[in-house]
Amino acid sequence: MTDSTLYADYSLKLGINLANQDWEENAIPASDMKYKIGLCGGLGYNISRDFLGMEADLLYSQKGAVLHRASSTRTYSLHYLSLPILFKALINVGSSCFSIMVGQESSILLSANYEYESGNTQQNFNITKDYCPFDIGILIGAGWDFSNFSFDIRYTIDRIDINQGVSLYSISNNLISFMVGYKFDLSLTSIPALF
Repeated sequence: MTDSTLYADYSLKLGINLANQDWEENAIPASDMKYKIGLCGGLGYNISRDFLGMEADLLYSQKGAVLHRASSTRTYSLHYLSLPILFKALINVGSSCFSIMVGQESSILLSANYEYESGNTQQNFNITKDYCPFDIGILIGAGWDFSNFSFDIRYTIDRIDINQGVSLYSISNNLISFMVGYKFDLSLTSIPALF
């Protein structure tokens, strides 16, 4: 194994989630379930060499869903601490770098809330105990890096039934994330090549 130069950066990330939930087939009509807009953000660490890269993030992420039925709206808000681990294929074009990414995201549930609205009635409940305390998902996405800025779009499909009392049906999260990052570059020299 020979020595090689690796390129690394830390980054601050901030973005928006379009979150939804898959309920057991036929439990809720798809037309009743709407995307919930939430925030995501945190820290990232990326390391790369030539056309391959690897990234690990620590993110706060809001998931959930909005359910419209008749004259009522029910909002499920789930707050997670997420750790996505991503493998990247890189395409360098001048000072820009495009990436295709795939990986796994593990999440710990911080809290969960349920809001019911109908007419002049509004009620809020803490339903953290009704959800599984952790979640695991598969993540795919694409990114573009230019100078010290990064732009990502990610699609995450969670594979665990997170229902522990919310309903009689199995429930899983899914979301689309749009994130902007600012990178602090590092150069790592005389380190054995990882790729």
